[in-house]
Amino acid sequence: MKKFTYKNLKLFLYLCILLFIINCTFNNDDRSNIDIIEISQEINNSIIYKNDNGDLNIFNEDGNNIVFAKADVNTKYYWPTISMDNNFISYSYVTEQIIDYKIGIKILDILNNNTYEIYSEINPIKNVLSNDIPHYMAWSLIDNILSFVVPTENYPALFIHKTSNINNVNKLVENGPIWLNWNENNQLSVHRRSKRLIFNINNSITNLINTNDVSPFYRLDAWGSLDATSNDIYSVFQNDAKFKHIIKSDILNNTFEFINSSEDYPLINISPDKLYLSVLKSKIHPTALYDSFILYKTKNMSEKIIEITNAPLGYFWSPDSSKIALFTANQNNGYYDLYILNIENLELKKIFTLKLSTEQLEMIIFSDQFAQSHNIWSPDSSKLLLSGNLYFNNIDDEILDKNPNIILISDLDSNPKSEILFDGSIAYWTN
Repeated sequence: MKKFTYKNLKLFLYLCILLFIINCTFNNDDRSNIDIIEISQEINNSIIYKNDNGDLNIFNEDGNNIVFAKADVNTKYYWPTISMDNNFISYSYVTEQIIDYKIGIKILDILNNNTYEIYSEINPIKNVLSNDIPHYMAWSLIDNILSFVVPTENYPALFIHKTSNINNVNKLVENGPIWLNWNENNQLSVHRRSKRLIFNINNSITNLINTNDVSPFYRLDAWGSLDATSNDIYSVFQNDAKFKHIIKSDILNNTFEFINSSEDYPLINISPDKLYLSVLKSKIHPTALYDSFILYKTKNMSEKIIEITNAPLGYFWSPDSSKIALFTANQNNGYYDLYILNIENLELKKIFTLKLSTEQLEMIIFSDQFAQSHNIWSPDSSKLLLSGNLYFNNIDDEILDKNPNIILISDLDSNPKSEILFDGSIAYWTN
């Protein structure tokens, strides 16, 4: 019989450890460590959210939860943004370092299980665009081209990243503020101060194809057709201190027509089916609350379909254009009312009163911009995702959970129901 040496003992212990690791690997039921590749083909109808710890997560239809960016005491993550084909997620970060701080943008390539950085800056002059918004990002409707606005020494600047080339990042416009909107033909509308710029962008070219003078007192333009060959776009023009004009332009022929004029300041958006133009109006330069929400048919802008005047804050069209989620200020300070406007019968129904998370409130205040990039509506237009706390008249506000929850709201056409999914400050659907 061979002597059991120290060398043999080490080998035996190594084998035991190896067997233990293998056993744990194949029998662990904790789904939080799932490799992202496992859900790459199941990400449709999934939920992207940020939890109370600041981690970024994907929650898919099968109930699997994947943490794809884990926050720590020094690094915070913000505003995950999904590409239209659900293959890429871009997200912002801010890292506090010993003597400085760093902000940047990363992209998760889901199909290739790869994360890479496309932008970073140390100690920018202005570290955020607004509350909890270090960058704003929006994906093109085709070809997975990411547009992003970042703070710089020369005010916000707009960059383009083409995922066909990891190292491809180009600056388009600087000296913002900048508002942007993609159409179905890879044309990018950019509203910067008193100029509207139209870029033609794809994987091989980036060209400025149109520029016009516009009003500085609105945010983004609205593309007027689903037809990829269409050149129509809605903007706001102002030739004096009194009247603001909603105009419809043909960017190819460089012609335009006045379709609506008012002394009020308008913020414009358009329904996904392009049949309705929705407008927030204010007698003063827009800030957060508006005097009215007005709906027009794009074929007849002279007649109001409906006007709502109970302090609207922002709104989101459902993907099928059948409903609008409208948020208004509640008389109880710090709370907001959620209404659903049915487009077919113009019925306006109050759903819930909520206290919103900081990020959710920011998203609603800038709903015309965020509606282009982040989906609070489910793809089938049947459900909503919101972050905050529901308000109940019979419960003392002091005992309510102060941490925001991710709330799923369903059965909007009948008896609306709410369900708390998880703790978290923001959530939206994949495509």
